[in-house]
Amino acid sequence: KRDAQVISTAEFCRKRGQELRKAYLDATSFDAGQKKKELKEVLRIKDIPALKKTNKTPSASGWDAVTLETSDGKLIPLWHRAPGKGVSDYVILSSPDGTNAFPLSFLNERRGKGTGVVVVDLSGTGEALSALSVSNDKLAKLHTLARANLWLGKTVMGEWVKELDVVTQFLLLEQKARKISIDGTGESGLAGLFLAALEGKIDTIILRGAPVSYLFDNREAVDFFTMGIHLPGILKWGDVSLAAALSGKDLTFIHPVTMSGQSVSGEKLEKFKLEFEHMRKVCGMKGGTAFN
Repeated sequence: KRDAQVISTAEFCRKRGQELRKAYLDATSFDAGQKKKELKEVLRIKDIPALKKTNKTPSASGWDAVTLETSDGKLIPLWHRAPGKGVSDYVILSSPDGTNAFPLSFLNERRGKGTGVVVVDLSGTGEALSALSVSNDKLAKLHTLARANLWLGKTVMGEWVKELDVVTQFLLLEQKARKISIDGTGESGLAGLFLAALEGKIDTIILRGAPVSYLFDNREAVDFFTMGIHLPGILKWGDVSLAAALSGKDLTFIHPVTMSGQSVSGEKLEKFKLEFEHMRKVCGMKGGTAFN
């Protein structure tokens, strides 16, 4: 039997996380430039790759199959639909389940008033999925990929941030986009937020079913998100609210949840609203955060 004075791993993670969160929330000021540099280190991003080559296959349905080749040898598959006449705005859609996660009705809705749409398969999802990797994912989705990235000094989240940056390069350089929004589901929404915090090329961010904090809360549903969401040292750096503040952009959480997928509502949601607003003021940044 475990000695009663020796706490469980779950209890330790919860307790330590609360301690780190308290120190973070008690801070009265942040050096935005330094925090962005530290966020890059947490994401384990050394360099942002450049768009090297674009391969496009037009489709009769109006959607083009595009593969972006990056300067670091990666291929990023995506579907692209050009905006309507006189429109130069784009929305980038992403999900841990890949492009198949989006029904046609949702894609048509996101087109809005002729907005251009890009649906991207980030590494480990959709066409960028490794069947061999999936066959080894016995414990959690993206388990093998997440471990391999950590062994190589990378993180899945960091790789997704870099891939989303290359997609924005494609839209800005080749499609002459004027405004770019990211609409990300789950942890891919966080990747969009981190990109906005680091680069500032994104105008607005929507996070669907994404966590409002990295604080551990429930062991039973610890694998609600893929293993790719985890970032060693994130709570020592800050939290999601700090990334939102550093972005200086407007963002919207749709159905915000905890790290175990528990819905955040009522009094708990009100506290997070105050936290996100407080961090904007502490950092002296523009923008706002809405919760739906």
